[in-house]
Amino acid sequence: MDQNNVQGWSAENWTISKDIAYPSAVDGDPCGAKPTAPVVIDEADVTASRAALRQQVERGGIRLARLLEQALG
Repeated sequence: MDQNNVQGWSAENWTISKDIAYPSAVDGDPCGAKPTAPVVIDEADVTASRAALRQQVERGGIRLARLLEQALG
């Protein structure tokens, strides 16, 4: 996966969502049936995903800085 372009970033985010967010939200099947009840994210889910989410925010900041630098010189 090429992480140096928007398509690569999107694929990376999908993988992380599929592996981290969806398992607790929809029993691991992001393409399955829509939940009929509200999804509850508990403290254990937040704790389990915190490191990956922080890493994605950091990557997003770096990517945005790179794009702005290219656009504005």
